[in-house]
Amino acid sequence: GVRCIMAPRHTWEANLRYIVSAMANAKQGVFMTQAFGVNKDWFGPVLERQLSFDIPRLLLLEDYGYPGSKELVQRLENTPFCWVARGSALIKNQVEGYTQENLTGCNEHVRYIHTKFMIVDPMTDNPKVITGSANFSQASAEKNDENTLVIEGNKRTADLYVVEFMRVFLHHEWRCRMDAAYKKKNGPYLYFEQCSDRRELLKFEGQQQPKYGRRLT
Repeated sequence: GVRCIMAPRHTWEANLRYIVSAMANAKQGVFMTQAFGVNKDWFGPVLERQLSFDIPRLLLLEDYGYPGSKELVQRLENTPFCWVARGSALIKNQVEGYTQENLTGCNEHVRYIHTKFMIVDPMTDNPKVITGSANFSQASAEKNDENTLVIEGNKRTADLYVVEFMRVFLHHEWRCRMDAAYKKKNGPYLYFEQCSDRRELLKFEGQQQPKYGRRLT
């Protein structure tokens, strides 16, 4: 089914709590984009808590965001089963043999990520896609004119969203790691030694996630 959440509403708190609960009740995975950081009060406790089972949580961000978000995201980068990709480009020619990249310069406020969607349990029989104009924040839910759709149980829609998410996530994650290695002067090729197998996204301490990719193969 499809549920529409409009803002602003006096029920903004209940609406935001509904979105947080969808993440908290995930059984297989959470894939989330954020343009202006992660709300530490609403989403921080869910993302940081130690789950009794290993659920991958992938965040695709424009950047660290405001100070409270930056502290949270930096902790999440070292949280088990949580992977973070921030917008990045090879502007400084960090990797030998790769063409130096340049941004268009059309938008200085948001240069990489401006989508607002979350996918919960995409490879199950009851996936949820939460998408629209609204940021997952109190200001967006309480004050701004926004719309959000919650699409539940539509496997085709979930497939399309998760494929696009992973395409953009891997694009930026790689560049983000290259840039970090370049700044630390560790040599960017160390990244390839550490993450030569992309299945590392679904591993932690030797435990392998179940395979959920049948619909996509």
